[in-house]
Amino acid sequence: IMLPGPVEVDPEVLLASAAPVFNHRGPKFFDLYKMLRTKLQRLMYTNADVYFVTGSGTAGNEFAAGNLVGPKDKVVVCANGYFGERLYDTYSALTKQVVPVRSPWGHELDLNQIENAATDASVIAIVFNETSTGMINDVQKVAKVAKNVGALLVVDNVSGVGNEFRMDEWGIDVTVTASQKGIAAPPGVSFVYFSRGAKERAEMTEKNSVYFSFNLFE
Repeated sequence: IMLPGPVEVDPEVLLASAAPVFNHRGPKFFDLYKMLRTKLQRLMYTNADVYFVTGSGTAGNEFAAGNLVGPKDKVVVCANGYFGERLYDTYSALTKQVVPVRSPWGHELDLNQIENAATDASVIAIVFNETSTGMINDVQKVAKVAKNVGALLVVDNVSGVGNEFRMDEWGIDVTVTASQKGIAAPPGVSFVYFSRGAKERAEMTEKNSVYFSFNLFE
């Protein structure tokens, strides 16, 4: 296909998609869910809980944002490409207190600017691999900034799967990825990882969605 995603899918995977549908609320599904959850944790080097969202990576980012941010929360969004700007739009729909830290597309973000902007912020959001330019942002350093200011770090890792990414070791609180890029499966499912701290925040955040409510996934 020659795109960042969707990518070519192995014929065996496509053939498995032709299997009969079964009850997604029954024991067979929950056994499959448990197995996939464990494998997805290994993929990101994490013990964080993984939530399956039926939707694209954008849906996964909206699930994360909607469960962490209320109308009075301040969010810093780092943007140096198209999908960083998409994150800005996502969080701007939830709170008026969204502070962008921008660099020209394809250029590094300024850590000092991020830290200065993040005073009293509850969340810092950033794209790991910016698909529009192919640039990998140093989320490990941004995680240290987030820890210094007491904010949660949310990372869009939709197109970065396959690069080194160690969620727990690097101190990342929430990771969003999806099926159709590095995982090399058909599109339509996103996976959202919540650390314990992120789950605690989500439990306290006022929800503005039924379908994307963290409480229903619990």
